[in-house]
Amino acid sequence: MRKVHQSEWESSHSGEARILLPKESLDVALKSTYTLLTVFRHPIGTPGITSNPAILIIAEKVSHAPGIKTGKDYLLNVRELMKRTGAQILPAEPKEFTFAGRQFFRDDYGVEINGGKITQAYFAQVMKGYALVFIFMGPDQKTVDEMAKSMDTLEATPPIRTGVTTIQGGAAPKPTP
Repeated sequence: MRKVHQSEWESSHSGEARILLPKESLDVALKSTYTLLTVFRHPIGTPGITSNPAILIIAEKVSHAPGIKTGKDYLLNVRELMKRTGAQILPAEPKEFTFAGRQFFRDDYGVEINGGKITQAYFAQVMKGYALVFIFMGPDQKTVDEMAKSMDTLEATPPIRTGVTTIQGGAAPKPTP
């Protein structure tokens, strides 16, 4: 694993959990990436904490890239970026999983930054022109695998819309008291 200096990397989350990207890729990624959730094991800035495992959920618009049809396609593109930065690719190929009846693929990476090791597991699925990506980050594989078990609890529920009335070509009904 190649050692990487902080100056070679940028964070797409302004000092929060870091998705490590080479600087040249950061601008492109930020324009099409949406952070849906970021959570940490400990509050940010807690004294004495040298490692703060995190879970990130992001959506990245991939409709502009017709070759990205599955989570595996997405991760193979991420893998190429990570290789160029010197990250260690841990599995030989992204592995397929099913959560909530949906196909996801997992890929793991190891990075050494400022003397500390970070292990990352990415779970990705592509649908409706977006890659939905769950990222688990921690100091070692055991910590990341422990957090990644939460994927087994993923459920797909249809959206609930109550009180919505659509009238074509007419006025909306008046509410009753």
